[in-house]
Amino acid sequence: MNRMATLLVAAVAALVLSAGNVTAQVTTATLIATVNDSSGAVVPGALLTLTEERTGVARTQHANEVGFCVFQFVPIGGLHDRH
Repeated sequence: MNRMATLLVAAVAALVLSAGNVTAQVTTATLIATVNDSSGAVVPGALLTLTEERTGVARTQHANEVGFCVFQFVPIGGLHDRH
């Protein structure tokens, strides 16, 4: 019985330790952008539009004072940007 308990503990430990390597399928992403003009200078307040091609749903975001913009929870797949 002692050997059976040892094997059971080892099996449970192996399952617990291997669970950290399991990953889930991700269906969204974060898009980070810095808006620059043709000279390389940042464009504060620029309006960016990101459109999902499949559904036509558009999301808009303004760049901050240093031209930085973040779109979160963007569906992975066919996207089209307009700026």
